[in-house]
Amino acid sequence: MSPTPTGKLDVNHGCYRILAGPRGEMGEAIAYVGMRKLDQLTEDTVDGALATMIARLDVRRDAFIAQRDDQGLPSADEYREALDAAPLVMESRLDNTLHAHSQRPGARANAGDLARSCGLTETAFWLEYGRLGRRLNALLAIEAPKDKTPRQLASLYSFATFDVGARPSDLTITLRPAFLEALQ
Repeated sequence: MSPTPTGKLDVNHGCYRILAGPRGEMGEAIAYVGMRKLDQLTEDTVDGALATMIARLDVRRDAFIAQRDDQGLPSADEYREALDAAPLVMESRLDNTLHAHSQRPGARANAGDLARSCGLTETAFWLEYGRLGRRLNALLAIEAPKDKTPRQLASLYSFATFDVGARPSDLTITLRPAFLEALQ
């Protein structure tokens, strides 16, 4: 929680950002996901408005978690909200790569081929997908099953499945259906 130059509070709460401050004699809190305004409320005090907004967002998060599948993975709506909150998706290299991947039959692509088709080295490709996965893992509180997922692929678990080939470039990555829907 950090005060802004105007005396308002700027609070990150999961994938949400809350701005809270005085509004006349009352306290006001506004919640955002990325650049989209999600909710707004007033209470008797700024602290009260902030606490009420945090409680509302917690209810929202709990509703999303209750909708997760049997593997504990998010719905398309929850992915969409996390993608809205993750500005790195707007970076052109990752955006272009995800678009190219989503256009493949079954959203399934060989990692080496996909990297080359997007004009990336395999290292750059892995940096982009790894960064996206780590960001989604943090925002959505998803952990890959330790007994089934190779450590170096754990960050991809939040948004993709994978079939390991003989070489790292032979790895086939399939975007999860709910994640793919969220990208549309």
